[in-house]
Parts: sequence; structure tokens; C-alpha cells
Amino acid sequence: MSKRYGGKRNALKHGAFVREILPGERLEEFKALHRGLIKEWKPSGTLEEQTVMSLARAVWCKDRVNRFYYDEAYWVQEPEEDELNHVHRLANLLESASTIEMANSIISVLPELYREFMSDELAQTKNGDVRDIPKLGEKLHDFLIKREAFVIIDRQSYKKRFEKGPSTPRTDGKENCLG
Repeated sequence: MSKRYGGKRNALKHGAFVREILPGERLEEFKALHRGLIKEWKPSGTLEEQTVMSLARAVWCKDRVNRFYYDEAYWVQEPEEDELNHVHRLANLLESASTIEMANSIISVLPELYREFMSDELAQTKNGDVRDIPKLGEKLHDFLIKREAFVIIDRQSYKKRFEKGPSTPRTDGKENCLG
């Protein structure tokens, strides 16, 4: 069987099996966790010290997986990101459109909210003047910026609700999936 090299960075997707500190993490936080466990467990001897280090790594790993889960759950519930990227690409195309027909075809594939806005803007162009087409792209970019601001505010409120945790504690004695 031949050796495969394609998966050598798979562990970086969620970080569960990475032994290094990942971007966004701080070594000082891991050391503080380890010191806290040493203080709590008071290991004596090499085996107990290694066990406490393993426990620190396990807790650190669990926190990584929780962060990954949060990010995945959050982005699954926020499909606007793909929409915003799609509209941004179409706005760039619209700015470089050379005919009204081309502008119409670009506008026709926009998501409904943007298509309605741009149809009104297209109707206001002066007698189909080609010089007005780049302005349509600029207007779409302006509308997109406003929409992005709305999405960011919505995400921040979602994040705050998510960080607060469930409104009712579990009564079955089991730990919450993120706690």
C-alpha cells in the first residue's frame, strides 16, 4: 500500500489532535490551566505529574473542540456569508458590464432582495446610457455594505445569546454539550 500525503494537515481543521498552540490560542492560558490543575491535584511523583499534564491537554483539547463546534454551528446558521460573497462578485461584474443587456443578465441572478433593489436602480438609468452602468455596480456595493453591517450586528447578538448558554439548566445530571 502506498503512503498518502493528502491528510497531513487534517488535524488543523478542528485542532483536536494538534499538540502545538494554534493561531488564536495563547501559551500563557495553557500554562495557567496546567498550574491550576497542579494546584488542585497536588501531584507527587513522575507518573502523577504526567497524568496532570495529560489532563491539562485533554481539557485544552475539549475546549478546542467546543470552539470548533461553536464556529461550525454558528456558520451553518448564518448562510448570509455565502450570499454576501456571491453578491460582491456580481457587483464587481456589474461595474465592468459594457451593455445594459449584460447588466440585466447580472441583475437577474442576484438574490431576490438585491435583485429588487437593482431593478429599481436599473429603471432609473438615463435612457440606457452605458456610462451609468458602473454606477449600478457602485450602488450594489453600497447596498451590500449596509447588508453586511446588518449581518454583523445580527451575528453579534447571536454570539451573545450563544455564550450565555441555555436558559434552563439540565436536570438529568448530564453536562451541557458546550459546557
